[in-house]
Amino acid sequence: MLAKNLIVENLEPGIWIHLQAVLDMLLPKVCILHIYCKQDSARAFTETGKRLEITMEEAAQPELLWRKYPEAEEIRIYTEEGIKRYDKTLQDSPIYEMDIDEYLEYQYTMLKNTEGIRIYERHSKNRHIFSLLKNWIDRDGGYLFWMTREGVLFFNCILIVEDGKIVRLTTSGRYPGVWDTLEMVKKYAEKEFRIPIFCATMEYGSNS
Repeated sequence: MLAKNLIVENLEPGIWIHLQAVLDMLLPKVCILHIYCKQDSARAFTETGKRLEITMEEAAQPELLWRKYPEAEEIRIYTEEGIKRYDKTLQDSPIYEMDIDEYLEYQYTMLKNTEGIRIYERHSKNRHIFSLLKNWIDRDGGYLFWMTREGVLFFNCILIVEDGKIVRLTTSGRYPGVWDTLEMVKKYAEKEFRIPIFCATMEYGSNS
């Protein structure tokens, strides 16, 4: 999805600084339990590194873990042999030929399909920003994402897509004087790139 020669330019600092807040809103963090099993013991951690106390019986029966940790959205159970197989699979794969989104999906698919590693999910979810982008981007052209907070511009980005790949990432900062006016930014972008610009607007803190 991302072209290997992606051009990144004119990232307006005043709005780009909010990128992490936007990602946290669009892709809320979920609690994942990572459980490492040896022959007679099990260690468990959350994705933040917090250690949890579990028994071997619990590690063998995920339904017990769901009840014990209701906040968990996903459980990953690893054996030492499974981790070695997974690492070897990644090392032996032609990952340098993949786009970033393809590699992220490949990583997770291999994780789920590696003997010695088990993954349990409460429900399916978007794992990274590329999943959301794929739901939005369905043709070549320009894509303008515009987020406001209490009616004031909070964040935006302009994506230029050619042959199904994002070839340019920029912001309204390339248009001084009108950078915080949606209609004018769309007009200037269409004139500059000579392509239709598809807009998506959102209010920060809203799920719609």
